[in-house]
Amino acid sequence: MIRTSLIAGLCLALAACANGEFRNPFAQFLPTLGLEKDAPATNVAQAIQLALDNIPGPIKTATLEDTKSTSVLAEFGNNRGYQTFVTPTRQTITLNRGVISATRGLGFDLMSSDAERTVVNAQQRQSGVSERRFRFLTADNQTVTLPANCYLEPADTQVIDGVTTLRMVEDCATPTRSFINTYWVTGDGYIWQSRQWIGPDNGTILLKTLRR
Repeated sequence: MIRTSLIAGLCLALAACANGEFRNPFAQFLPTLGLEKDAPATNVAQAIQLALDNIPGPIKTATLEDTKSTSVLAEFGNNRGYQTFVTPTRQTITLNRGVISATRGLGFDLMSSDAERTVVNAQQRQSGVSERRFRFLTADNQTVTLPANCYLEPADTQVIDGVTTLRMVEDCATPTRSFINTYWVTGDGYIWQSRQWIGPDNGTILLKTLRR
């Protein structure tokens, strides 16, 4: 569950709460899905269909590759290009035009990420370097910053669920580790699918677009 303080922060930043409460577009479907407390994997397909049939706007899925756990996400906030998506159990992912800038509710969250140069290069489907900063929440609620030098370049054309994309690979190196992000970008610069590293504890997450 997302901590009360984090919910309050999201309310202030995104104006996505009503009467001080976190506004979840999945709320009306929780009894149907049996998700009052937990999110059984067996409900993922049903949650996806309910979202597509009943919730307007962008819909995605997210899979944590280390645990193979998958959830559907619906957009509940959009602030100057920063889209925030929420799961039925209130974990959130915020995207800066497709590049992950923050997570909440996962534990050891990505508090923020500087990615403007990566965003611009990905949208323009061009090579480029960037100096990124990843900020994480530790077990004792301290924020630590990890700098990374990254290089993004086009790889090849791939068709994802009938959508033609350019696969772009971002190779990043930090003082302690290296990792690779992959973005599948459409002709109009939209990141249709991505694999992005969100921290040493949560690893890589795969985001797929079901509806823009």
